[in-house]
Amino acid sequence: MSDSEPPVVHSTHPPDPLDTLLQQKFIEDLTQQSGRLDDFAKQLFTLELAIPGAYATVLKLIAGKDAVLNSPYWWSPFMLWGVALITTLISLFPFSYTVDRTSMRNQPQQGQTALSIEGFYEKNARDKRRALWIASLCFFLGVIIAAGLLF
Repeated sequence: MSDSEPPVVHSTHPPDPLDTLLQQKFIEDLTQQSGRLDDFAKQLFTLELAIPGAYATVLKLIAGKDAVLNSPYWWSPFMLWGVALITTLISLFPFSYTVDRTSMRNQPQQGQTALSIEGFYEKNARDKRRALWIASLCFFLGVIIAAGLLF
C-alpha cells in the first residue's frame, strides 16, 4: 500500500434485530424437526395398527359369514401395512451418528465420518423423513389395494 492511498475503513454496527430473530427461529426449527417427525410417526403408527383391524371388520360386514377374499393378491395390503409398520418403528428408534462436538457447521471432509452439530440435526431429520415417506407410501398403497380388493 502506498502513501497516496487512503486507508480502508470498515464500519460496524450491531446486527439487525430482525436478522437475529430469523437466525434464532431457523436454529429452533432445525433442532425441533426430529421431534415433529417423531410426533408424526406416533400418529402414523396408531393409524397403521387400527386400519388392518378395521379392514377385517369391514370385510366381515360386507361378506357376512363367508368373508373370504378370492383374489390371489389378498396378502398384498397386509404386506404393505407390515412394511409401513416396520419402517415407522425404525424412524422412531434413534439412529447412531458420529458427531464432532467441537464443530458447529463444518461438513465432513472426504474420508471423515464425523458430522458437525448442524449436520447431525439435518441428517437425523433427513433419515427420519425418508423412513416416514416410505412408511406413508406403503400404508396408503395398502389402503388403496385393500379397497380395490373389497369392491
